[in-house]
Amino acid sequence: MADQDDSDEGEPVYHNAEAERVFQNAREQAMEETQRWIRAISEDERERPQVYVANRTLTPLEMLQEIEEATAIGRILIDQLSAHRVEQARRQEEIDAEGPQSDD
Repeated sequence: MADQDDSDEGEPVYHNAEAERVFQNAREQAMEETQRWIRAISEDERERPQVYVANRTLTPLEMLQEIEEATAIGRILIDQLSAHRVEQARRQEEIDAEGPQSDD
């Protein structure tokens, strides 16, 4: 990405205020979604590796930490969650456009 300096750790440095705003928004949404997931699962599941990304298997708690710290892996997770959110919204629009289904 031309508007971002790459770094292995910490939040990326953006040269464009809009790009940084978009990243921070996506990061906040990813943290909220991950926190909701963590609250919904058992203690055992929180400690069990469940997500594979960039040749690492992460527990939900590790995933949240990577997102919070905006590490390289965290940025991949943020991108993946954002893409998933867009796809879900697109599917919902298709369902809404079809209208109610009758059982007749």
